[in-house]
Amino acid sequence: MKVLLFAAARQRVGAGSVDLELELPASMAGVRLNLGASYPDPAGLGSTSRWAVDQCFVDEATIVQGNEEVALIPPVSGG
Repeated sequence: MKVLLFAAARQRVGAGSVDLELELPASMAGVRLNLGASYPDPAGLGSTSRWAVDQCFVDEATIVQGNEEVALIPPVSGG
């Protein structure tokens, strides 16, 4: 499954996306755990980051089949 990374997560991993190997279907909590095993706290922001599936914010109970667009979106600031 491909996970898109933005902002601080992209900078810390050094890529705009990562491919994860996990058994599907999976909960977003499982995706988070799998990502954390390969890239410890990629956003450096822990629980403040949000997950999106097909461009809609979701919680960790959301189930993905593997063909969705999954993204990790850390908080951003601007002014």
